Amino acid sequence: MKKYIYIAISIATLLIATSCTQDVSTDFTGKGGISLAASIDNTTATRATDSETLLNEASVKIYKPNFEGLARSYAYADMPQVIYLPEGQGYRVDVVAGELVKATPAMASFESKSYKGSAEFDVTAGVTNTTPITVVANICNAISNITFGNSIAENFEAGYKVTIGMDDNNLEYNAGNSGADGYFILDPDNEEPKLEWSFSGVLLKNGETFTKTGSFAVEAGNKYKMNLIYIEKDGNLAIEIWVDKETIDFNDQIIFEPTTVGLTLSRSYEIWANHAIVHAEVSPQMYDATKVYFEYKTSSDSEWTRYATAATPDSDKSDEKGFSATLKGLKASTEYEYRLVVTNLNTLEEETVSATRTFTTDVDKDVENGSFEDTCMENKLPAFFPEGGKKWWCCGNQATKDYVGLIGQDGVITTSSTDVPGESKLPGSKKSAQLSSKYLEILGGSVKKFAAGNLFYGQYYKTVGTEGGSVYFGRPFTARPVGLRCWIKYVGGKVTHTGSGSPISKGAYDIAQLKVALGIWDAATYGGDNESPVNVNTTLPETFIDYATDAYDPKEPDNSGRTLAYGDLQITSAEVGADYVENINGTEQKRNYTEWQEVVIPLVYYDQTTMPTHLIISAATSKYGDYLSGCNGGTMWLDGVELIYDLNEL
Repeated sequence: MKKYIYIAISIATLLIATSCTQDVSTDFTGKGGISLAASIDNTTATRATDSETLLNEASVKIYKPNFEGLARSYAYADMPQVIYLPEGQGYRVDVVAGELVKATPAMASFESKSYKGSAEFDVTAGVTNTTPITVVANICNAISNITFGNSIAENFEAGYKVTIGMDDNNLEYNAGNSGADGYFILDPDNEEPKLEWSFSGVLLKNGETFTKTGSFAVEAGNKYKMNLIYIEKDGNLAIEIWVDKETIDFNDQIIFEPTTVGLTLSRSYEIWANHAIVHAEVSPQMYDATKVYFEYKTSSDSEWTRYATAATPDSDKSDEKGFSATLKGLKASTEYEYRLVVTNLNTLEEETVSATRTFTTDVDKDVENGSFEDTCMENKLPAFFPEGGKKWWCCGNQATKDYVGLIGQDGVITTSSTDVPGESKLPGSKKSAQLSSKYLEILGGSVKKFAAGNLFYGQYYKTVGTEGGSVYFGRPFTARPVGLRCWIKYVGGKVTHTGSGSPISKGAYDIAQLKVALGIWDAATYGGDNESPVNVNTTLPETFIDYATDAYDPKEPDNSGRTLAYGDLQITSAEVGADYVENINGTEQKRNYTEWQEVVIPLVYYDQTTMPTHLIISAATSKYGDYLSGCNGGTMWLDGVELIYDLNEL
């Protein structure tokens, strides 16, 4: 996968009468101004250097025409907004980033890369126009990549190694870091740089130490692969080394591109199904910062639509040149074109920047059978998928499948109902899902158990003893909704039964709950399978997952959860319906849920840069049903479950 850092760089000659500067010169006669701006997309930064540091510490040097010496020198973070230069042709800008800009760089490293690039430009005084340049700063290290063939481990004791380097700046390869890239900074005074290597290991067959050395010439920006294998040839011991010189073409570079006034790249994760975040770089010295507009249209349309309000400055930009807007109400899976409109401070007239960009919106997958019109019988118990069709929804009915011949439908806690919101509220609905909490007595009362009415995206795995069950939550899903909408009716009451360790007490009013979560959960970590990765065993509270605290952190992936987004509805019952309390993501209000209510649950994203792999929706008439706790007879009706992709609908 190719990765880039996009750093926007602009060179603009400005009208001297309207310009301001932070440069040291105060004499503008015969000069033009250049301004530099930056934005970052993806990152080639390593663990040793984050992308912001890589950018801010980059060295930018501007050289005079005709090799007459250095004109300006800056660390990128310290550059003024406008730099004035005498009119001339053949200026050169050099950019150096990464390890090489440090005072004492690591000449050999497994982590720290270095980049170089340059470009020429001209400066014309007293003319308002833009002279764009692009600087491509490619990786300038010589790169080693050493692997050990199986024959090495088969013939040598543990501890074999290769040392490689130049001028006493070495890296060591062993079995633990085989295949890693090593980065070497080349001495510019060395006209014929070479990497010298040395292998050493103890032979298993006789305990003797075996060594072999060699060297090869290297060039900046090339990777040199060495695969070590042990053979016997003509009765003599030998190491065969294969050196592959592989040029790193456009695979690891920093791109400086023109954007003094113009659109800058939107990150892939900023393009959603029904909205997109777009960006631009606009010089406040040249254009009115309060009148920066984006216009957009589908690629097949001819008419442009203007974003309703002026674009807002990016809060994370310190240079005051970054602007962004969220375009809403877009169509999913559609290509859009957008452009920038600015107001010139000199003429006070609007200017439409001719350059445009395009993006294609994400897909908008919906909930399967969210209307619950498709039903069938599974193991002689009600289920919510079409006969012979794909099962997305499951429920706790399957916990009694082994007893269905003895108790019949008495063990059913979730079934289909004709109680629906009505044509004026949810047109076309004929069925809803009815979830009822029950205290079950099975096998003549020898098994007694409280079971909460439930319905969830996933599958029932197995019954655990006589007290619990193991459930696999989640279904494969790759889209990014912004919320969930549904219709709910709920009649609760006071808790009649509690199990061991119950967080709720008898006599308290029961709580219904609906949860929706997006994540990248994996079966190996969460105990389920590839289809439904999250296993919850009701007899093991340590398997219960709080999606609000299972947040995924892309900066610390090994020390975080795997939940990308979460939304939560809780309904606390009361003496009368008017006093039922709705809680959506922590915001409370009273609503009479004993009558049908439309509910919108926004999804709170913990990480917006990662695409989910699975979706979880889980409804329970008794929130603490996993603890065998709740109100006997409490009932929830659920209908019209759909995902929301349009921010305007939240």
